[in-house]
Amino acid sequence: MMGRGLLILLGLILVVAIVVVVIVVLVRLSKKTSDYPVNSQMQQQNRSQLPTGQSESADNRQALAILNERYARGEIDDEDYQRRKQNLVR
Repeated sequence: MMGRGLLILLGLILVVAIVVVVIVVLVRLSKKTSDYPVNSQMQQQNRSQLPTGQSESADNRQALAILNERYARGEIDDEDYQRRKQNLVR
């Protein structure tokens, strides 16, 4: 009888641990996507960071807008975003 009680207790602890892990993962995912600035704000920042005298072509602006959207959605990380952005503004 004592063995059954211990088994039930371990099962309950396992269920609680799984629920806690799922909640932590969901919170981290929602926090990751909400930390990024709004796309229009990012575009304004990127335009202001361009070197003076450098003109942007329509293709570069469109590519940069797509890059900003992917970054805002969390599809790419900070390092990848900065590397790709540097390639576009050259």
